[in-house]
Amino acid sequence: MEGDAVAFCPGHISGWFRPEFSQTDNAPGSVGGGIVIDRGVLSSATPSKEIRVTCIYTSRDGSVRKRIEGSPPVEHALKTAGISAEIVTETDLPPESGFGLSCAAIISSLAAGADASGIRISREQIFKTAYMTEIYFKAGLGDVPAVSGGGYVCRRESGLGGHIIRGYDMDKPVFVLNFGPLPTSEVLGEQITLERIESAYTRKCPETPEEFFKISRDFSERSGLITTEVREVLSVCDRERIPASMTMLGNGVFAYGDEAFTILNEFGTPEEMHVSKKGFTRGDKR
Repeated sequence: MEGDAVAFCPGHISGWFRPEFSQTDNAPGSVGGGIVIDRGVLSSATPSKEIRVTCIYTSRDGSVRKRIEGSPPVEHALKTAGISAEIVTETDLPPESGFGLSCAAIISSLAAGADASGIRISREQIFKTAYMTEIYFKAGLGDVPAVSGGGYVCRRESGLGGHIIRGYDMDKPVFVLNFGPLPTSEVLGEQITLERIESAYTRKCPETPEEFFKISRDFSERSGLITTEVREVLSVCDRERIPASMTMLGNGVFAYGDEAFTILNEFGTPEEMHVSKKGFTRGDKR
């Protein structure tokens, strides 16, 4: 049945990672850990003879901060899936800041576009198309497997079929302070950075939220990715014993617990978010 449709895909904050070729998908991938958050991208779709995409970035009060016509990754994914629709993506999170918004926009747009156009496409097809699109555009390769479900995740194997351990006991809020974009492709284009990441990575999976932040922080330190702005905030978090680390890959800090807001608020305006319990959903079921 054709008509307007919506879909929501949560964002994903990566705490640690390592690029690793996926034997299952015969494609690049990654392993690591992250948090599937309850904020992300809501896509609405209307049937159309041509693919049109509009990306809207809003403030928490709903006011529009930026409006962009066109999105090469979303358009590529829709074309690959044979979906023709007019798509509007909307998020209240900043782009290129470590929230996995590219992945969230692609997945929610594929689902909404297919449902609006009456095209049958399974969750597995959506994830596969999104994953291959992320590879094509050299974006975050761990985001798609992570947002297929909720919780804080530990991806033990790369690719869509890889083993993922999910925890759901991260009940306190997570506060994120962002200092601006940090393009993934540029950072990962340096060989010395890749070598540090390889050395810093651990296969250990956390059993508690606090352990999640410890593993993430250890990776941040050993990988040498911490920026000057992030270092200053982390130093204060350490002094106040607030679990915190650097968003990967974004020039920002994410910290755990109600007390974290006061600390991060000294350096800017932190965003509050919580762990998503279910991940990607068709329809506006946040």
